[in-house]
Amino acid sequence: MAEAIPDLKKYDSIENSHYVFKDSYTYFSKNILKAVGICIGFPNWKSDLPIFESYSMPFVICNPNNESLEFCEAIKIKGVKLLEWLAYMKSQNVANFYINPKWVLPITQMPDSKTGTCLNDKGESVPMISWSDVIAQGNTLKGPMKSDEPYFAVCRIEIPNEHEVISSLLSSKYRPSIIYIRWSESPDESQVHCEAAGHLQTCGYRLLCVNSGFYMYQYTGADMYSCCSWTDPSMAHPFVQLMTEQVEGFLNPPKSEDKSEETKTDISSQ
Repeated sequence: MAEAIPDLKKYDSIENSHYVFKDSYTYFSKNILKAVGICIGFPNWKSDLPIFESYSMPFVICNPNNESLEFCEAIKIKGVKLLEWLAYMKSQNVANFYINPKWVLPITQMPDSKTGTCLNDKGESVPMISWSDVIAQGNTLKGPMKSDEPYFAVCRIEIPNEHEVISSLLSSKYRPSIIYIRWSESPDESQVHCEAAGHLQTCGYRLLCVNSGFYMYQYTGADMYSCCSWTDPSMAHPFVQLMTEQVEGFLNPPKSEDKSEETKTDISSQ
């Protein structure tokens, strides 16, 4: 069963703000207690504040390109003392957002299914980290409240090789409930991004909205790959079957009984 589309809202006070759920607690339900989020790439930290505040869960910022360094340093230094942290947020004109600095962890590693190192945008070598280890780091931010089975709830991706990140994520066992992704090229114009976006939606994600260059996807569980066999020669692509059913339903809508005609017949027979 596909989940209902949740109500969304936007923070007009923040430029290029993301849409977020109006009621994230109801959407995540009991999972909110064990939820963690991951940001990949971090060029515009202020635009991410609505995500951090609204979803109220620990976030690990995978920042291999070392972006928004001032904010990352403030997390480490000023985040230790609440008054210093609040003063920093006020100096940045975002004091209306309450962000728990102890629930935000910037790291330089890049999440991937592989191990070793990769090159960032500056040509520097950075270590890779598994998706499981990133989630585990987010879970430890909760301290005594940490869960035995942390839940990957939100993933925000804003990095030039975003199609490779999506490929790595979908090849893992994780399916975050919500994905925000800024495609560096339109999926309708670039073949590489078309395949990445198509793969994402075929794996069960539904596009909710497009705003400020970000595509917001919701996981519905309707994974087209899991409903068919790729070893059966007679098996058609599930999208073909789905589209066929939709076209047939449009051309041949179910007939409903016309009570007015029945009434006319009854009157004329009297």
